[in-house]
Amino acid sequence: MLKLAGDSLTRLVETIQIDLPYELQLFDHDGKNLRTRKRNSAAVEAITSKTTTVDDWDATKMGVIAPVRVNINVGAVEVMGEPTVVAPFVRIIVDSFEFLVQSEIKHRLQQIDSEERSIFYHQWLLLSSLDDADQHFLDTARKLKIDLSRKYQVALIRIPNDEHQRQELAAVLAHSTLSYLTFTHLEYIIFTDDLRELDEILKQVRHHEQWQMGVGNVRQSLHDSLHEAMRTILIAKYLHYTDMYFYQQLVEVDELMQSNIDVSEITDAMIALAATNNGQELLQTFWTFTQLNGDNSLTAKTLHIHRNTLRYRLDKFSDAIKVDPRNLSEYPRVYIAYLKYIRQSFIGNLI
Repeated sequence: MLKLAGDSLTRLVETIQIDLPYELQLFDHDGKNLRTRKRNSAAVEAITSKTTTVDDWDATKMGVIAPVRVNINVGAVEVMGEPTVVAPFVRIIVDSFEFLVQSEIKHRLQQIDSEERSIFYHQWLLLSSLDDADQHFLDTARKLKIDLSRKYQVALIRIPNDEHQRQELAAVLAHSTLSYLTFTHLEYIIFTDDLRELDEILKQVRHHEQWQMGVGNVRQSLHDSLHEAMRTILIAKYLHYTDMYFYQQLVEVDELMQSNIDVSEITDAMIALAATNNGQELLQTFWTFTQLNGDNSLTAKTLHIHRNTLRYRLDKFSDAIKVDPRNLSEYPRVYIAYLKYIRQSFIGNLI
């Protein structure tokens, strides 16, 4: 039985008494006054007989007591006053009290369910394999009606520290049927087996340039899918991909980043180059050149520089790393080296 604490009951009584000229008293299931802890015989009679009872043992403290029909820490409610005067209002007042109690209980149960789900989701995300799950975890999944045999996809959305944007995202998620978890107040984790609805959510938030989004692959392990979602955000950020949210779009890039192909000399040269005054500019020039498929005219236009300036920068870049990316036989090694440079310099082994 869910019991309401004294502060909750006091708030409910105050709500009823706003426009009510009569004082209310509450009694527990043993007929004890919840405020004074004294047993009241009329309250005991009302609770036992389940009928409304007059409390007139003290002429200065008369009232009418009615039993409460909801399972809470209250057995009866008394409306203080001349019985003949307050009797017509008792049932209405008690009905109102019961309605407020039921609403409060529903709200509390929703809170309990939400908190239990949040704890469960956190535990689920930490499990690298369901083989590591204990019996309590499995029992909780059944209780929450979560099918662990299905495969799910995890999406991670990071937003700026802005209350308006946080409320906007929360509103979007609240109107969906997707399960989501507030990891921090700036990070929302969504997991679902309904890929179409997830896509609809992403369509609603893609226009936010400051929001970072990553979606892992469909997997049995939420932990692995979240890992992929996090990597998607980092890789897309540091490679300046503005329209790639799914790990599947970047999986080959990630595999090259983590490959055993030895291009350490070029990677080290890029790391050293990045520490010089114009090194970042040269690295950016190379990457823009790469993204535009080696098109000199388009690269120069995109960077707002003359083609001769582009040629000069690529020459300087080649001198610094001792390899010319414009040579097709050398380009693959330079491309992989750049990916490894990004990993070592920015992504590292954090995820």
